[in-house]
Amino acid sequence: MTCLELIKFGMSSTLVTFCDKYYQYHGGNKEGERGLAIGGYKSAFLADVVASYLMEATQDLFGEEHPYKGVYHDNGIYVSNGKWTADNLRIWLRLFQEKVNAIAGLKHVKFMGALWDWTIQRDLMKNFSVYRKPNQKLKYVPANSTHMRATLRAIPTGVLLCLARLTFPSLLSDNRLMETIHANNANALCKEHLSPKIFPTLAQLWEGEED
Repeated sequence: MTCLELIKFGMSSTLVTFCDKYYQYHGGNKEGERGLAIGGYKSAFLADVVASYLMEATQDLFGEEHPYKGVYHDNGIYVSNGKWTADNLRIWLRLFQEKVNAIAGLKHVKFMGALWDWTIQRDLMKNFSVYRKPNQKLKYVPANSTHMRATLRAIPTGVLLCLARLTFPSLLSDNRLMETIHANNANALCKEHLSPKIFPTLAQLWEGEED
């Protein structure tokens, strides 16, 4: 119940930042009827807490042996040792949704499912990388901002590590630099004078993660 109380407090106290000012968001609703504001203070963290709580509360539906299950904001992934069919997924998703509804006490938290068959989609995954929306512009905090130096130094490291995790490892063998694989992000870092003197390769970042 501690997590649920945290959610209630966070939603009733959501702060939205705009032009370096904070605004309290309530949407004109009562405390128990408010939702998380996109871009609100700690909204992403609270969304993770809700999803993680539901995943733990439905542990029995995932089985005892599975390579991985996790969630990030509104995206979840479950890796199975066996091969599932569309019917398997439909039955499991119905049971999972029913249990989530019972735990949450409402039907507003909806889940969808999609199957990924490695044997079929292996060729498609060879070029798997970070998705960018049409006309999306990349911007980072400029190096001359008022942020602490430690924060500014952490930006390129965090950006490159996230990009490495989202880039398919088949690219490891060509030993290309990250500024070549993800030129748009590299250029955005350079523009704000945040780029490293020498960009690492994808392989170097993966090796660092393993260490």
